Amino acid sequence: MELTLTSPASFHPYAEEEIDVVSIRLWNARNATAVLSDFHSTERVLLAWAQDGACGAVRFEVSFVDGYVLQGCHEFFHNGKRTCTFSTHCAA
Repeated sequence: MELTLTSPASFHPYAEEEIDVVSIRLWNARNATAVLSDFHSTERVLLAWAQDGACGAVRFEVSFVDGYVLQGCHEFFHNGKRTCTFSTHCAA
């Protein structure tokens, strides 16, 4: 799957640039770890972890083909409600 990043028109002649994902690594407080290659699979793993009760805050590392690495923490639930999807979180 591809992540679409937008850039200011003055910075880049193209309105959008698509960057391929090399890998997505997830891990949680219970030491469950998953290494995936697309956002769709990542959402499926997060849903499985949530059904197992293992999905609080999940740390992640997304490596892109251009060498950029995005690291952070994604809260699947906040105050009992589902937050945005993982791909939306990474695009923000």
